[in-house]
Amino acid sequence: MVTQEDTYFSFDSKVEQQFELYARYGPNPILYPDRRGKLVSGTFCDRIFHDCRLGTCYVQSPGYPGIYPRDLRCRYFLHTQSVYINPYLENEVLSIDGQQCADMIVCPLRPITNNCPGDYLRIYDGWTEDSPVIGTFCGSGRFPYAITGSGNRLLVMFVSTRAGPMLNTGFHFNVGPNPKWVGPGAAKINGSCSSIFDSRDDLSEHERRFYSLATWYTPNTNCDFLIRAESEQIIRLYFKSFRVHRPKHAIAAAYDCAESLAVYDSDVPDEKKVLAIFCDTWGAVVEESAEFVSSGSNMLVQFKSTIGSYAGSSLDFWVQFDFYDSYQHGEPVANTLCDEIFRSSKSWTGAFGSPLNPLVLRHRSSLNCHYAFRADSFLSERVLVIFSSLHFTNGNRTCEVCLTDQVDKMVIQESSRDSTGSICLCNSSLFDPLSLTFTSMGPDLDLSFYYQMNSSDSDKSERKIQAFRGTYEFFHGSECGPGLVEISNQGELEYPSSISMGNADEPDISRANVRCIWTVPVTPHMDVYMWFVYLTMPSNCSADRIDVRLPPSGWHYTSDALFTVCGDEPMVDLPLIDSSSIAANKFLVELRTSVESDTRFKLVITQVVRQSEREFFFKLGVTAPCSFLCPGSNVCISQDLVCNGVRNCPLNGYLSTDEDATLCGAHPLGMNWLVLAVGGGGGFLLTVCLMVVAKKCAKAAMVKRSRAAHY
Repeated sequence: MVTQEDTYFSFDSKVEQQFELYARYGPNPILYPDRRGKLVSGTFCDRIFHDCRLGTCYVQSPGYPGIYPRDLRCRYFLHTQSVYINPYLENEVLSIDGQQCADMIVCPLRPITNNCPGDYLRIYDGWTEDSPVIGTFCGSGRFPYAITGSGNRLLVMFVSTRAGPMLNTGFHFNVGPNPKWVGPGAAKINGSCSSIFDSRDDLSEHERRFYSLATWYTPNTNCDFLIRAESEQIIRLYFKSFRVHRPKHAIAAAYDCAESLAVYDSDVPDEKKVLAIFCDTWGAVVEESAEFVSSGSNMLVQFKSTIGSYAGSSLDFWVQFDFYDSYQHGEPVANTLCDEIFRSSKSWTGAFGSPLNPLVLRHRSSLNCHYAFRADSFLSERVLVIFSSLHFTNGNRTCEVCLTDQVDKMVIQESSRDSTGSICLCNSSLFDPLSLTFTSMGPDLDLSFYYQMNSSDSDKSERKIQAFRGTYEFFHGSECGPGLVEISNQGELEYPSSISMGNADEPDISRANVRCIWTVPVTPHMDVYMWFVYLTMPSNCSADRIDVRLPPSGWHYTSDALFTVCGDEPMVDLPLIDSSSIAANKFLVELRTSVESDTRFKLVITQVVRQSEREFFFKLGVTAPCSFLCPGSNVCISQDLVCNGVRNCPLNGYLSTDEDATLCGAHPLGMNWLVLAVGGGGGFLLTVCLMVVAKKCAKAAMVKRSRAAHY
């Protein structure tokens, strides 16, 4: 029972004019009549605050700055025009159930706490009591936390119990929007802060970004940012902003690495594919140029917090990402940036080109991309490449010695192990990029493109990387025979080849057409005469034809044909090829025909010398490599080609040739009577000699026996 001596109270009173109490109404109260909110009709202390900005909304306990009454239940409906709503409570003095009696020694002040059995201040992330509770607070002292809502509305509820001391002054704070970034990851939506980004959604630059949490969130929060690219794309991720702070507004007790950010080169948190990990207490420093590039089409960024926060993450970041085309026409070479291999066993025709991904040149002064074409000799013996574009961006750098100058260049060679005979291109003005075609002599062909960057090219990597494009074809199958037709003075080319290069186990790559290219070397200053022994070919010249081509000096192929043979033409002489037009000391015979056609031919090729070329050899003091003048022509051939069973002289309307019967003494059985006569005469003389010797020997023997008998 409380005695009269134990019950007492005392107070001071002072009368002031309304609006003159600065702590309650603030400056210029007449200009802001609703600064303390609009009282909800029918309530004692419920108030609504609309469109709050700093200095326009004063949220106060009843009676502030005096003591608040007992048995209160006040609701404050807070609103800002933009997100995120921020009650500026940090460092404001809070006095809610923090003092139980006037004697500080007997009743020490209760610090700010979440354990509130009596009076309390509760903040909801929304306008209803069903909204998530951000926190419940009581005690006396400066409020240690900043609080940021996830939207633009908050409900603040103040409750005082019926019994309690009349000593606490309550609270006072301002409200306004938080000028933080807005976007994916910055706030939880429906309880989640995770996002999925897909390149198929055609995301704009503004949509290809996400942020750290800028609002309050509960302990054990995980935010997964999954970035998905198409199967032939990769992802580049970099930080536009990154700051690491110690957790200041943690809801739970903080410890080392209570908040972390991990970047994975996969779509799941795989420890074997970690690209980087950052913590609130340790982690690598992120430089402005730092970037992370995926090896595949997925990347995962995962934020974890075991402590939660009232006002955003201690890892303060803004992440930007891009999608890049990583498609490679050929088979990528391991541990290289851009090398590729093209095998005939995979595809006999296709496209090739410079890397589509400009990242391979980023932060590099030079780069060499190697493209190896490898034909299966059982399936095809040669490689053909056709450039549709080839550009160099050498700027002010000159190209004088292509192979050694530090410039952009394309080197084409038969094998990467042998640089002899290589072709080097470095000046776009010296060739037509639409007419560059090369064919290998064998089953291998190598292209090497060299990129050189200087300071003026640092911002041109995307343009510089798109340097060349083209197509390739593996051709010249086993039915074509050897690709090199070796001739001394005369040779033959037969299709289908009698020399089988086939294999029963060769891959089954279906082809609709056959393409053969034979290279025929020619002795300098020798002309070429050709004729068909037989020729069978469909009459469709667009699909079935034989082209004779003269490649320019140093180049392996030309798209222009010297002449074309197609259809069942009579087996007549082909045009004589003048030595002056054979710049590369070789010519090409190319066959195009369908697989189903019954194309077959036999072509005789002879090196001849015309009278004008004989004078060239005469000036050199050398006998011309021919001694037989073809009838009715100024063309001569080597003597060993005369009467060898194959016609080598042009007809020119004459019936007499190097195989004429009167010249060769031809016989139906193929015997040469001149040879027989000479041989027979020689045999007769030998027989006579043997008979004479035998007769003399017999006579000498008789004389010897006669002498012996006499003695």
